[in-house]
Amino acid sequence: MSPLDDALRFGGFVLAHAAWVISDLESGELLCPIGVVEVADSREIIPFEAQSQEEAIRLGKQKMAELTGSVDRWAFAREGLWSILGSDSPKQDVVTVSAWSAALDEPVILRQAFSPRSKGRFTLIDPVVIAIHGTSCTEEIQSKLIPIVSHGIAQHPQGKNWAGWYSTKL
Repeated sequence: MSPLDDALRFGGFVLAHAAWVISDLESGELLCPIGVVEVADSREIIPFEAQSQEEAIRLGKQKMAELTGSVDRWAFAREGLWSILGSDSPKQDVVTVSAWSAALDEPVILRQAFSPRSKGRFTLIDPVVIAIHGTSCTEEIQSKLIPIVSHGIAQHPQGKNWAGWYSTKL
């Protein structure tokens, strides 16, 4: 498995975990940013709690950067809002996962839009968006990489809920 495939698969696994947590949050609650780190057969979840979501995200990003090169793989999940530059559309709730695997020069980014329970019921919206080197992939590349992310999602015990959370299919 290539380092990119490994990061995408692991990122999908952590994305499923984050979606599962978010699906159970009450109105006004946010996902506590989490890092998931693997070394050999050992996996550790690291929560990043702080006075604000922004501070927790900063701490998480800093810790993941420090771990780069000293672990087999890591992924960092956080919740936030996303807006399309130049769009009048309201900001969209998203869960974002940065995922890194040994031999990658930088993490890949997975972004999944969702509607929180506070807006009725938890629902995933649109396909996962994959960014490499800070740029969203073309539809052609996305179509080749989504099955790898989906494999990681399916490896999570709650991955079985993914299709049911979706308003559209991957």
